Amino acid sequence: MANALQGTATFHYPDEDGQEYRLVLNNRVLMEAEDVLGYSALDAAEEAKQAMAMGRNPMLRTVIALFYGALVQNHREISEDAAIDMFLSDNPAAQNAFKAVLVGTDAPSAGKAVGNGQAKPQGQRSGTGSASSKAGVKRASRKKSSS
Repeated sequence: MANALQGTATFHYPDEDGQEYRLVLNNRVLMEAEDVLGYSALDAAEEAKQAMAMGRNPMLRTVIALFYGALVQNHREISEDAAIDMFLSDNPAAQNAFKAVLVGTDAPSAGKAVGNGQAKPQGQRSGTGSASSKAGVKRASRKKSSS
């Protein structure tokens, strides 16, 4: 079962009577995945999400690195090898939970602006200085070219 607002999902392994595992997708997961991948996990998460949205399979190395990072956040005893075995087993629960957490969240991408600042209002001109605070002050005039 997945919770898209919190970026979490749970699954049972090795079968429905097995232990419940919890996946979480957060910044720490991305940092753990970078250690495994050797490149930006933001790029990896976006690549995986786009591939799944287009009906393609993402790279297995990327998927396993993100799955391991999401799993180890709540289960520190899990090794990378155990995560690989879990994900590639005949039991689809781990893969289904991972898909739910990855597709259900909106991880920031490398090219996307991130933050909570306000956008600049449309039509506002940019300047190099600040407006005068004194009432009645004349605006600066442009210099005449010497032609």
